[in-house]
Amino acid sequence: MAAQSLRYTPNADSQYWRAAGVPGDPEEPGVPTQPSEPGEPTVPDQPPPAPVA
Repeated sequence: MAAQSLRYTPNADSQYWRAAGVPGDPEEPGVPTQPSEPGEPTVPDQPPPAPVA
């Protein structure tokens, strides 16, 4: 079972990310930055918030 999990995880991961297409993701060049839902304001590219220490 563990072997199956390891075998299928990478493929499933790539399929998920490819299908999801995170807008503005540096690993997915060519994907236009657009709102998740129509009517949602477009957020300009900005660094993620720093974790609270």
